Amino acid sequence: MRKIIRMLTAALTALALIAAPSAVFAAEYPIVKLGSTGPDAAAVQSLLNDHGFNLTVDGKIGSASVAAIRAFQSAAGITPDGIAGGATLERLTLTLRYGSRGRGVPALQYLLKQKWGFGVSIDGIFGYGTETAVKSFQSNAGIASDGIVGQTTWKNLFSSATPKPTPKPTDKPSQKASDIAIAKAKSLLGSTAYYGYCQRFVRISFEAAGIMGYASTANEAWSKWGVSTSSNNIPKGAIVYFNTSSSGHAGIYMGDGNVIHAVQTVKIESFEALKAKYGYKGWGYQGGVNPNL
Repeated sequence: MRKIIRMLTAALTALALIAAPSAVFAAEYPIVKLGSTGPDAAAVQSLLNDHGFNLTVDGKIGSASVAAIRAFQSAAGITPDGIAGGATLERLTLTLRYGSRGRGVPALQYLLKQKWGFGVSIDGIFGYGTETAVKSFQSNAGIASDGIVGQTTWKNLFSSATPKPTPKPTDKPSQKASDIAIAKAKSLLGSTAYYGYCQRFVRISFEAAGIMGYASTANEAWSKWGVSTSSNNIPKGAIVYFNTSSSGHAGIYMGDGNVIHAVQTVKIESFEALKAKYGYKGWGYQGGVNPNL
């Protein structure tokens, strides 16, 4: 009887080992403290700056960084020991996704580029290049490859247990956000639904590309996201603003001198014709996000 039990136990153990998932890694946050160096340290410095500190992001944890860690911990209700471990890093990080700007994004890009070898720019803008790198990293780490950077992804990015990916720094997205937005805008050609609502037309077009940003009028959008008053070298996918009324007017620059915009109907007209008709104000990016990254 004992022999049968031993045989059954051995068989069940073997089955459990076979059934266990192969891509499970003991990802844990590191300990970043005085004397720590490298991408983890740079990411922590960048995250601290996002919370109002003014550290030099040099990847070296010195006395100034330790003081900032202690101050953050005190404010967050964490024991102020000056050591950034799991509890501190969970509070420093936040969920990021395509279209995120500023807070948290440079730290993410430091880790992707300097620790994991992806060819992303450290520009604080979560564009297609960063999203592509995040999805590739997630896939390699055996976690959901959705491009959203939450606690599980942050932990794997910081962890030394996550297997090294084989990044492809030259990977390009199949479509840029500018192309997606323009395609959506063109699908609305002839529509009368946006008469008097040119900024809504712009917003709907860019939401199809994952770029969010609300403004009630073109003038409000210009005040929020205007970039330049120059009419030279306007980027494809930029929003061009005109002086038509108290609320202004906006359209999407398609390149090759053409603008798609909503008046009585959604139509395409030349930029020069609109400039002469209405008076040009300048150009900017919907939601403040460059759709060509």
